[in-house]
Amino acid sequence: MSPGRSVVLVEHHRPTSELYQRALQQEYQVFVCASTSAAAEVLLREPIAALVVEPLLGYSSAWAFVEALREAPQTRDLPIVVCSELDERSHGADLGVTAYLLKPVLPTMLLDTLRRLLAPPR
Repeated sequence: MSPGRSVVLVEHHRPTSELYQRALQQEYQVFVCASTSAAAEVLLREPIAALVVEPLLGYSSAWAFVEALREAPQTRDLPIVVCSELDERSHGADLGVTAYLLKPVLPTMLLDTLRRLLAPPR
């Protein structure tokens, strides 16, 4: 994969993370993380193009993680896609989430969303 073609996937439900990973790895290097702390470690050491997160991980800690990413200069503009069972689009928008998808999210929908967000400007 070329630099900038890496995605961090933070999803607590293993079958869902495997499903998303299979779809995304067609075009991206995917770092699957079961926690926000693991995701933070990847973000420190790898050039990441986008983050996909399910806030149900540990409800408040996942939203706090998103907020911290938006406050840090190096991740302020990182595209963040939320895939969630909860419809908290307004909360996500308040925190600067780039896209909010309500589950069930088809893997093709997630892949299309990332393609759109990461497409080079025309």
